[in-house]
Amino acid sequence: MQQERDCDNEISSLEKENIKCNQKQEEMKGKLTDTNNTINKGGRAEKYWRHKSVKSKASSPVRNKDEIDLQKILQRYNLKGFEFGNWLNNDERYDRVLACEDSLAELAKIMGTNNLGMNALVGIAFGARGSKGALAHYEPDYNMINITKEKGDGCLAHEFGHALDYNIGRYVDQHKHYNYLSGGRSIAVSLDDNIGGKIRNNMNLVVELAAKILKDRIKDFPDYWHRRTEIFARLFEQYCAYKLKQEGYRDKFLTSSWQDYVDSPVYWSSAEFAKLLPAMDTLIKNMKVAMK
Repeated sequence: MQQERDCDNEISSLEKENIKCNQKQEEMKGKLTDTNNTINKGGRAEKYWRHKSVKSKASSPVRNKDEIDLQKILQRYNLKGFEFGNWLNNDERYDRVLACEDSLAELAKIMGTNNLGMNALVGIAFGARGSKGALAHYEPDYNMINITKEKGDGCLAHEFGHALDYNIGRYVDQHKHYNYLSGGRSIAVSLDDNIGGKIRNNMNLVVELAAKILKDRIKDFPDYWHRRTEIFARLFEQYCAYKLKQEGYRDKFLTSSWQDYVDSPVYWSSAEFAKLLPAMDTLIKNMKVAMK
């Protein structure tokens, strides 16, 4: 109970931070507002949705073009905003917003809360903030998740994992050295000085268990694959794929397929993941308390 009260107190500080907004968020606010209105309701969007779309689930309906309302999506999931790159045409913008909306609904079920933007701190960009060589990336300074135009499908869960790691670590279960709950870019399997409250300690346990399983298998891989924040983000996306699999379908905008994960050396086999699942369930449960 004390932990829940502590989380509530820290969330109020998160809200104050959001009200003040840091300078970088203020600088981009105008663009977010402007681009929110650039998806119109005409044109070839419905045809595009049928034939070329990245829609997330096979069961996703072809929705009427009048159904799209960016402000309602932002309000429903408490997001800061959407941003679109200039080279995304109107149909592509429409397509990605609808795919993203499906995926946000699935994320909300997994997290047990609609407050995915964590009180309007986190936003989503489509093809607007590309990083060379990256399919998608998360920018903590701007609190933006960017999904690239061409190859970002299946990356939303991974980048949202980074946003969880950073924002709960920075605003809720804080540490004087580590903004990220996981310990950020450290490649240590065990990070003994990353001590905090219930959520940070949960995260430490999860990342340490996951890293130990991978240690020998990826020992010759570059440091990127060993970073604690990347280990958590990979595990979170596989966790989302597992939860979807339990419901009998997949969401290709949110994650890759379950089989893709268990076949990859940088993720966890079904048997390995089963060992991590109880600790992950506990971590997500405690994160949900912090996000509400």
